Amino acid sequence: MGVPFIAHQKISNRLSNRLTNFVEKKELGDILVAPTDVKFDENNVEQPDILFISIKRSHTVEKKVINGSPDLVVEIMSPSNKRKEQDEKKPYMKAQVF
Repeated sequence: MGVPFIAHQKISNRLSNRLTNFVEKKELGDILVAPTDVKFDENNVEQPDILFISIKRSHTVEKKVINGSPDLVVEIMSPSNKRKEQDEKKPYMKAQVF
């Protein structure tokens, strides 16, 4: 997979900055951005564009991986990758992460 389009990076940056400001102000947990491995199970490791881990779920954060479902996952889709992203990111839905 190639590098993301500049528009994708701008959206990701702006959204993650806003989320980080909100989460830090309210002391709710952490916002992390790609590439951050999220291990849903032995067969499913994904790298969401943006994810939120609440303080309550901070025990899932390890040195190099999130071991379990985040509280929130954000995937930035474009018309050219929408179908591929939807098909490849099914572990999110199975883990009931939205």
